[in-house]
Amino acid sequence: MAHVLVERMTADFKTRLHVRLTDSSGGFHFHLTRTGTSCLRFRYRGFNDYLMPVRVSPDADKRSLAVHLEVSN
Repeated sequence: MAHVLVERMTADFKTRLHVRLTDSSGGFHFHLTRTGTSCLRFRYRGFNDYLMPVRVSPDADKRSLAVHLEVSN
């Protein structure tokens, strides 16, 4: 989905560290992300927020992350 707000958050999901919008094909990239776990929050109007811890490593397949947003009630 295009224009989804992607936020890299602290481990408790209370503080935003970095933010990006997805591009027209749903892709996004954070620069200078360290190896380890990053906590991501995905937000789009009319959909529930999606919280996801992501393991980051130099040899990871950078195209393998799939997120499914659910329509909010």
